Amino acid sequence: MPWQNIRISRFGGPEVLELAEQPSIPDPGPGAVRIKVLAAGTGFTDSFIRRGRYPDYKGPLPFTPGYELVGVIEKSGPGVTVPRDGALVADLCVVGGYAQYAIRPARFLVPLADGLDPAEAVCIPLADLTAFQMLTRVCHLLPKATILVIGASGSAGDFVATVRQLTTGRNGGAGVDAAFDAIGGAHFARSYACLAPGGMLVGYGSQTMAAGGEGLLAAGLGLARLRLWDALSWLFGGRHAAWFNITGRRLAHPEEFKADMATLFGLLRDGAIHPVVIDRLPLRAARDVHTRIDAGGLGGKIVLLPWLT
Repeated sequence: MPWQNIRISRFGGPEVLELAEQPSIPDPGPGAVRIKVLAAGTGFTDSFIRRGRYPDYKGPLPFTPGYELVGVIEKSGPGVTVPRDGALVADLCVVGGYAQYAIRPARFLVPLADGLDPAEAVCIPLADLTAFQMLTRVCHLLPKATILVIGASGSAGDFVATVRQLTTGRNGGAGVDAAFDAIGGAHFARSYACLAPGGMLVGYGSQTMAAGGEGLLAAGLGLARLRLWDALSWLFGGRHAAWFNITGRRLAHPEEFKADMATLFGLLRDGAIHPVVIDRLPLRAARDVHTRIDAGGLGGKIVLLPWLT
């Protein structure tokens, strides 16, 4: 039976996203399962990978993009006992989500409760889990802590002076208790300057490198600064710094990954969190979706529904 997926044969702009048709459905090997994909999340990281600038994925080509998926296990390979066939599961797959079927290792799959909206659930594995783990696993913040999330570009105004002005007179000194910076590279220094004594900077992205504003060397220097600041925190008023990579942490702490995903899906089930899905589109819309992602300002997540015609 033929099925569809999005294929990238060369790195570049949205035009490299091609809708392809495969002639037969693949069978899973040992330790793997075949998932019928019901929803695939899209976002800036997919654009980063598509450009060929994502440090953790450089091919091989061709490949199917898609960092996160939700679907139903249709068939299990040898040695797989859980999750069982028919289970609704989520996966942080890095690539492979923009497809009607995906072959995935079973060990990282997280079961979902029946009745959850796949389009809302697929918003959880990357963005929500990143935020949750940075706040609970990397930082240990007290109630009423002040945090700064950097979501602008490297050309933003002098937010260091603004933060200092807004926090003047607070207990513990001017600055914030934690800053979260996805811009990376040389920009980390500005975020670090916003910390109060004893504060912590968490770097979790390299947007300037993704957009071509900095190269791999500048990004590497940014990571080196984080390590240096943390090692010499006693010289900088007890300020700390760390790098967060969600896939690296999953490999190092797989049980934490599953537990935190389960917690977030429980919050989604209970209505405590509400992912913002701004569009639900078929696979053939992938090019337009990436054009919109590159333009910025979406205010929510676009989800691909592979079986939507």
